[in-house]
Amino acid sequence: MKQADNSMNENPDWKTGYGYHFWVSRHGGRGDGASGQLAVILEEYDISIAVTACLNRMQDLLDIFWEDLLPDLKDAPLPEDPAAHRELLDHVGSMKIPAVSGPAAEPRPAVCFHFQDNSAGIRQCEISFGPDHCAMTFLTSRGYEQLRAGFGHFEYSVLQLTDTTPHPVAASAAWLDPSTLEIRSFICDGIYRDVWTVDFSPDNPEPLKNQMICTCFRPGKPRLLLAEQH
Repeated sequence: MKQADNSMNENPDWKTGYGYHFWVSRHGGRGDGASGQLAVILEEYDISIAVTACLNRMQDLLDIFWEDLLPDLKDAPLPEDPAAHRELLDHVGSMKIPAVSGPAAEPRPAVCFHFQDNSAGIRQCEISFGPDHCAMTFLTSRGYEQLRAGFGHFEYSVLQLTDTTPHPVAASAAWLDPSTLEIRSFICDGIYRDVWTVDFSPDNPEPLKNQMICTCFRPGKPRLLLAEQH
C-alpha cells in the first residue's frame, strides 16, 4: 500500500500522510468520519479518543489534544480523585440543549403556505397554534407529516420529509417579534438542527425560510422555499 503525499496541505495534522481512509497525525493516527467526527489512536499510550460531535474546525480540536491533553499523559494510572470524578459526572449530567426562549403564542388563526416546485418535495405547510405549542403540518409526495414545537419547552414528533427514513425530532418555538416566529427542531438521532423562520407580515415576499445547521460550530446557509400565503 502506497502512502499518499499530502505535504501540500496547510493543516499540520493533514500533511503528514494518508492511506486507505486513515491519516497519519503529528501524534499517532486517526480515522475521520462524517461532519467532523473522528477517532484518534495513540498506540504508545494505549489510548483512543472518539469524538461524535459535529464540527468543521477539526484542526483546532486536534491542537487542543496535543497542547493540553498529551503533555499530561502518564505511563502510570492517575491517583484516585473522587471529588473531581463527581464534578465530571455532575457536569455531564447537567449538559442539555435549551429550548428557544421568548414569548408564547398569541391567539392566531392557522396559516397555510403553498410552495412552488422544490427539491424537498414539500407542497404546502400549515402552521397552527395551541395554548402552549405550535404545529407545522407538511404535505409532501408521501402525504401529511406534523412537527410540534413547544413554547419554552420541547415537543416530540417523528418526521421524515426529505430523508429516506423517519427520525425522532424535538422542537421548540418562540416569537422573535410580534410578526416573526422561529421554530428550532433537532434530529434526536442525528447531528443537525433545522431553524424555521416564519414572517407573518402582510405582503412579505419571503414568508418562510429554513436553515439547516450542524449542532456544533457549523452554520448553514438559509434555504428559501418560495411560498405563497393562503
